[in-house]
Amino acid sequence: MTPSPNVDLKIEVDARYRRRVLLLTLSLLLSWFILTFVFAWFAEPLAQWQIFGLSGSFFMAAQGILCLYLLLIIIYAAAMHYLDKQPDRPNTPSAD
Repeated sequence: MTPSPNVDLKIEVDARYRRRVLLLTLSLLLSWFILTFVFAWFAEPLAQWQIFGLSGSFFMAAQGILCLYLLLIIIYAAAMHYLDKQPDRPNTPSAD
């Protein structure tokens, strides 16, 4: 028995949604890696910059990185909210 076109469409929609979520997650993980390790690696050159009267490396370690982590969380929440509202999002079973 061959699967109906409806089932094939549902599988395709589900795969497209999962690819988008995976791409979002991987891009945000890459951003996290860059923020965490690249700024730490270049702390000495950052010390030459002044941000609000503090050296750049101190500012990034004390405040900047935490603010950027919070921004990554906000971006993830907003993007997932957008993806969940898309008309081609797969139907999730309801708990009745």
